[in-house]
Amino acid sequence: MIKVRVRLFGTLPRVVSGYDPKKGLWVELPDGATVKELRAALGIPEHYKTVATVEGRILKPDQSISPNSEVSLLQAASGG
Repeated sequence: MIKVRVRLFGTLPRVVSGYDPKKGLWVELPDGATVKELRAALGIPEHYKTVATVEGRILKPDQSISPNSEVSLLQAASGG
């Protein structure tokens, strides 16, 4: 198992119960967990489009997350 710290942006904090914007949220995941698995563990619905970053690098949904990483999940914006 690994632990990662998660920071949520946009309207995502309203979707994840127990999220504290000042502290973030520590999540425990299986070894080799991906961004997609993190989203599922947080209960973020598929229709919420997000971008995940770690240390300024954008991660693809199928990329593994390293232990003790701080993952920022940003809600993708759109409009006209």
